[in-house]
Amino acid sequence: MKSVDEDLLIIELRKIEYILIIELRKIEYILIIELRKIEYILIIELRKIEYILIIELRKIEYILIIELRKIEYILIIELRKIEYILIIELRKIEYILIIELRKIEYILIIELRKIEYILIIELRKIEYILIIELRKIEYILIIELRKIEYILIIELRKIEYILIIELTKKVFN
Repeated sequence: MKSVDEDLLIIELRKIEYILIIELRKIEYILIIELRKIEYILIIELRKIEYILIIELRKIEYILIIELRKIEYILIIELRKIEYILIIELRKIEYILIIELRKIEYILIIELRKIEYILIIELRKIEYILIIELRKIEYILIIELRKIEYILIIELRKIEYILIIELTKKVFN
């Protein structure tokens, strides 16, 4: 009868051990899923910011182009008014100004594009750093959960052996 009780106790301990292992695994998977959700949300948010910045930079670029064109046309109109008096000299000045304005326009466009690409690169760097950090946290949590799982298994085994020894002593006493 005592042997049957011991066997039943061992079976119950094993059941508890397996239930604990299953529960730990559930928690581990839930944490992994939550970390992945956070990772994807951060990636989406970074992409949103990236696209907003690109759009804003393009808006600034177009505004500058429009303003430069306005200045260009204003200068052309003013030069045309004076043109009848000094046609040859004014034509020279007009073309020089147009060329310079175009140079400025292209320089500004190039600089805006540089800024745009730098911002995109920096946002991507931040995105990759966040992904790496999230992965690190995920792996640390998995390792810690595994440690807890092994500690619990060891402790359950200790209890099991202590109970077996106690039951054995009772049987022989």
